[in-house]
Amino acid sequence: MDKIFKLKNKYLSGLVQWLAIQQLTGKQSRERTRFINLLQIKLKEIEGFYKGLMEKFIEKGKDGKYSTKKDKDGTEVYTFVTKKEEEEYVKEIDDLNDEEFKIELTEINKEMLTEIKKVVLDTDYKFGPKENTPRVEIVKQIRLANEYEEWCQSFEKI
Repeated sequence: MDKIFKLKNKYLSGLVQWLAIQQLTGKQSRERTRFINLLQIKLKEIEGFYKGLMEKFIEKGKDGKYSTKKDKDGTEVYTFVTKKEEEEYVKEIDDLNDEEFKIELTEINKEMLTEIKKVVLDTDYKFGPKENTPRVEIVKQIRLANEYEEWCQSFEKI
C-alpha cells in the first residue's frame, strides 16, 4: 500500500501557522520551508474556491461589495437572497473544508515529509491555555490542541 499524507483542508492553515513559529535549524528548517510552500499553493487554490462560492451565493449591494447584516449576537454576517442559497453555501464550504489534501510519499519528498513528521510528533511545544489567559485566547489554544491531534494522526500514517 502506498503511503500518503492526508489532511483535511480545514487543518492546513493552522499547520502552516504553527510550523512557521517553530524554532528550527538546518535541515528541518529547510524542509519546513519546502513543506509550507506546498501547503500555501493548496491554500491559495482553496481561497479561490471560497471566493467563487461567495460570488455564486452571497448577495452584493449596489456598490459591488458583499452585503452584510448583524446577527442576533451583533456579529456581521453575509446576506443571502434566499435561505436555500445560504444552506447551499454552508454545505459547499463544509464539503470543501472536509476534502483531503494529499501528498504521496515518494523518494523525492520522503526526506521532507520525514523531517516535518519529526517536528510535529516530537515537539516540545506546550499546547493548551496558560494561567490567566483571556477567554478568547483559551478558545484559540483549545482549537490548536485539537488541530494538533489531527496533524499527528496524519503524520503517524506515513
